[in-house]
Amino acid sequence: MRRAAMNYCQKLQPFVQITAVLCTLLASNPSPAQGFGRLASQFQITQIVHHEDIAADYTSKSTVMLERQALSDQGAVVVGKYNVSFNPDLESMEIVEAYTEKVDGQKIPVLPHQINEQKGFLAPGTQTSWPGMNTFQITFAQVQNGDKTRVLYRKSTRRPALPQWLNHFDYLGNAIDILSYKVQLSAPIEMPLELSSQGLKQQVSIENGRKHWLLEGSSSSTSDEPQMANGLKRLPYWMYSTLPSRLALGDAFTQATRQKMVITPDIQTLANQITKGLNQDFDKAQAIARWIAKEMRYVAIFVGAGGFIPNDLPHILKNRYGDCKDHTLLMMSLLKAVNIDSAPALINTANADWVPPVAAAVYNHVLVYIPSLQLFYDPTASQIPFGRLPWSDSAKPVVVGLSNGSQDMHTPAFDAKDNRVQIRSIWRLDAQGHAQADLKVDTWGEAATTMQNQLSQIPAGLSGAAVQHFLRQAGLKGKGFVQYPPVQRQTQEQSFSTQIELPHFLATPEAASVNPHPMISSLPMYVLNNIGPQLDKDRRFDMLCTPISVEESFELHLPKDAQVLSIPKDTVQNQSGITYRSSYSHEGTSIVGQRHFERAPSASGHICTVAELEKRRDALEAVRKDVRSTVLFKLP
Repeated sequence: MRRAAMNYCQKLQPFVQITAVLCTLLASNPSPAQGFGRLASQFQITQIVHHEDIAADYTSKSTVMLERQALSDQGAVVVGKYNVSFNPDLESMEIVEAYTEKVDGQKIPVLPHQINEQKGFLAPGTQTSWPGMNTFQITFAQVQNGDKTRVLYRKSTRRPALPQWLNHFDYLGNAIDILSYKVQLSAPIEMPLELSSQGLKQQVSIENGRKHWLLEGSSSSTSDEPQMANGLKRLPYWMYSTLPSRLALGDAFTQATRQKMVITPDIQTLANQITKGLNQDFDKAQAIARWIAKEMRYVAIFVGAGGFIPNDLPHILKNRYGDCKDHTLLMMSLLKAVNIDSAPALINTANADWVPPVAAAVYNHVLVYIPSLQLFYDPTASQIPFGRLPWSDSAKPVVVGLSNGSQDMHTPAFDAKDNRVQIRSIWRLDAQGHAQADLKVDTWGEAATTMQNQLSQIPAGLSGAAVQHFLRQAGLKGKGFVQYPPVQRQTQEQSFSTQIELPHFLATPEAASVNPHPMISSLPMYVLNNIGPQLDKDRRFDMLCTPISVEESFELHLPKDAQVLSIPKDTVQNQSGITYRSSYSHEGTSIVGQRHFERAPSASGHICTVAELEKRRDALEAVRKDVRSTVLFKLP
């Protein structure tokens, strides 16, 4: 499957920029309203017109006109090129017209040699390769600030990627101004086409046995909000599907997957070897999951409708690589060989728990569900132990292709205990402002996986350099080393300890203000790093709010002659899923303290609505104030 427009998701933008399905690249080009990044000051989209006619045999013909205008010299570079892709196994495409329109109205046509076609798409590492995906690149001539570029292309779909499933999904993102957006769609009146839209004017008419939809609108760019989620609750969008429901899509995808499940002698022999001596379904499934995690690599190379349909099982087993569909097919086949039923589960891993109203291609990944164990597993997540899910798969709606028909379900959410950090530290300051610190950090659950990922990046013998890197990220300078037991991916538990020296930690040690528990890293191991951004009162979008538990225990030893002027006050908060308590005491020049912050799951799991955030605002700001409070002292 394709994870469309992942750079949009990686910037914590809303929902997903998907005309995609399952792990990578779909058989259609990203819609021209999407994919430009935050470039509103550089160019704008002046017009988009999408016209599509669907035939009774589930073929379609569409034209798209895109016009952009440069608002700066850099914008002229951006609008001076345009790429559009298509899958020749399913569709054909032609560039009908392309030209530059100068400020004075002069039109400079794009010549044939300025339209280049690349056959196949190849990429390194875990990125998607699709040898059968062709791309036209159009280079416009004489583009300058203020000029417009226009392209009109035509696409003919000969067959859908899954039987009787044509679909489209587009939204008007908040990264750029779109002055005029228009959609004209028609289909036979008897076709079970479902269309949903938001923020666009919609008209429906019936003429000559066909149903016609007209959608029109525009959008203005807005600034991002920290940790945005569920953007489609607020952004204009439209989507259609010729399947009647999400469950019908689940059935179609499941059928295509199960048709590939051929239990060959090689599969049977391998399943028997992996599960030899095991009697319980959980133990057998765990052994198969561990074998896949050890032996399989994530590689996406698609042929034909490969964005939706896995490769053949012998190909997967022989090469020991594949994308999420391939991993799922292999795991389901090995489970079937030892009499364990399983099902594929379509999921969207972006920052959203929004359920699409129609069966459009908003799913970008697939999991395995084992009904007898009531357990979801991601066979591509080799770093996560069996029985757990990575953060991106958790607390999400899924369509599960059960043997008696697909069902809407939800993957489990984290509890705070499933994402726990405990940090203990001893700090010593001298009269020159130098500091020494000893830290011990223990993590469990998702927090442990995050820490394991960090520790696994430290080359052997370079722990000192790693400590310096962490210190620089926190704006500090010093030296030290880190010690930790070997990373064991089969358990979500990880600890490490570090000893550091920070010369001139205090600029004015004779009279200073210092946090009773100084932070040495931007890693998410302190309360402050985990309470989230400050909340704007006019926030529009939902926000990520993953459950977590953070415990801090600390000692701060000041220079022996220091006079302590004040220490923070104890704080207690317990409201709307936020629990926090802190305590501080001092004896002589030593301050001892504890902090414990816990965020419970929201109503949906890992995403807070604006209303939920408002209820948590006061508690979070009280926590933020406390963890930023300081010890005041002076020297004689």
